[in-house]
Amino acid sequence: KRKNHLEWIKMRKKQESSTAAATPRIMVPCRNDVLFGRGKPFREHMGNLRLFNLLDENLDRYENVKLKEKSTVIADMVDTIHGEGGRFLIKHDGLCWVEVDDKQAREKVSHAFRTRLRIQQTSGDDQPTTGSEESNNSTTVSPTSSPMLRPNDHPSSHDYDSPMGDGYFAAKRAR
Repeated sequence: KRKNHLEWIKMRKKQESSTAAATPRIMVPCRNDVLFGRGKPFREHMGNLRLFNLLDENLDRYENVKLKEKSTVIADMVDTIHGEGGRFLIKHDGLCWVEVDDKQAREKVSHAFRTRLRIQQTSGDDQPTTGSEESNNSTTVSPTSSPMLRPNDHPSSHDYDSPMGDGYFAAKRAR
């Protein structure tokens, strides 16, 4: 508790001594905000998930237009996020969030489009497959399910695949 309180005091002192009071500081991002950053907490934030859904919806449109129109598609995406009450936020001094300008927001959306296209091209998933087109040996995993679950396992069974090997959780339970 004391550590968190001292960090809060440190952040407040920085905020109060800052001459750039024109940039509002955001303590807790909203669920519609798109967060800049790497890793699972950023990937699983609601605003980032919404951005990824919008990317998937507009990927064909982005891929099939010329270079000049791509910037229009990107600007439309940024406007959509802003229209839903979302902001593009980046961590400032490790203590609070600040909103980035439209140029940085467009760069993030552009980078996300290019990444999605690269993933799509390397995996060969140009068209979504249906169950009838898949082989009998493959399993279909929904995008909302955890990739760590075995097919046909219920999450409550606690029988998970582990990156450390199949017997990792069984060995932990046996201890």
